[in-house]
Amino acid sequence: MSQETEKLEGALEAAALLTLAAPAYLMGLETAGQCMREEKARDFLGHALLDEILPALSGEKSEKENAAIRLCGRLETAQAPLMLRGVLSGGVGKWADNVLPLLEKRCLETGEAPACLCFGLSALIMLWTGPQAQDLPDEDGDVIAAFNALSCDMPPETLSYAVLSDQALWGRDLREIPFLEDKIADQLRDLQLIGLFSAMEKAWKKEE
Repeated sequence: MSQETEKLEGALEAAALLTLAAPAYLMGLETAGQCMREEKARDFLGHALLDEILPALSGEKSEKENAAIRLCGRLETAQAPLMLRGVLSGGVGKWADNVLPLLEKRCLETGEAPACLCFGLSALIMLWTGPQAQDLPDEDGDVIAAFNALSCDMPPETLSYAVLSDQALWGRDLREIPFLEDKIADQLRDLQLIGLFSAMEKAWKKEE
């Protein structure tokens, strides 16, 4: 495997897992393999890959599609389960490094916020601002403190503003990314009002 292919597969896997992990964790799933056997999670991942992640990555279309097929095969057949808790450990920083650049690129290229990539962030916000369970992933203390000052039942516009504007979390004000603040607010509202499954399906179906 060439160095370029390895780089593509690494970027693809990181973006896919970090987009899927928080919604799947909120669903009660524990491993990537379980996600591939759960129809709602699998549909969400498929649309995130084909509609948003692959178009944002550099490379030939066929090469990227083949890399996505290989990734899904690995997730389905891995002998050692890939734990979502591990994916989400330090997940805020990982998301900023691996997903945020793709999300911003799609915002600028398409004139709209990519719904699935955004939903991964919206679910991450709900995970860390919701009731604190004992089995939450490991995370930096400053990140935990920032989210502990917020609540998942805050008005969605307020919660979106508070999280995205926190430069200590992201190293920048994410409200500067076009369309992002409104999309996150809309998805947080959906999570509050219609629940995780319906909100996740609405994201990949791109329903208004």
